[in-house]
Amino acid sequence: MSSPSSTVEKKSMMEKLLTPGWKPKPATFPELCECIVWIRFVIAVCYGVYIGLEEKSRGGVNLMVALNLVTFVPVFYATTYLGASQEEFGANLIFGGVMEGLALTTLIWVYMYTASHPEDEAAFSLVFGKLMNASFTSMEAGGESATAASEF
Repeated sequence: MSSPSSTVEKKSMMEKLLTPGWKPKPATFPELCECIVWIRFVIAVCYGVYIGLEEKSRGGVNLMVALNLVTFVPVFYATTYLGASQEEFGANLIFGGVMEGLALTTLIWVYMYTASHPEDEAAFSLVFGKLMNASFTSMEAGGESATAASEF
């Protein structure tokens, strides 16, 4: 269970994060960069679920949109809504957690897409299993593993 002082600190941090035009400084709100990283993670999870459940979600466009959402929406929030200075907080405000957010989006996208398309997963498992079986059989016989790929 959390201590009362920890609860007060969390409430104070949320008040700081949700106060418009507050103009935080590194001395008054050093946790801003961490909060922005968590905002990036929330955006990443939401967008990953959205594109994972979408029927036609293939291609690099989704990754580019995810990169833009994860990178620029939190920075826009911090600079426009809160009034934080990018120069004072440094590159960590702009880029902290971007790669992790993009990886989280991709992970959730793949998971949700796979979970909602069991027939594609079964077809992939069947082909992959046959390929691996042929490869192991070929290797046991002393042949090259490249011949297994030519069977398909």
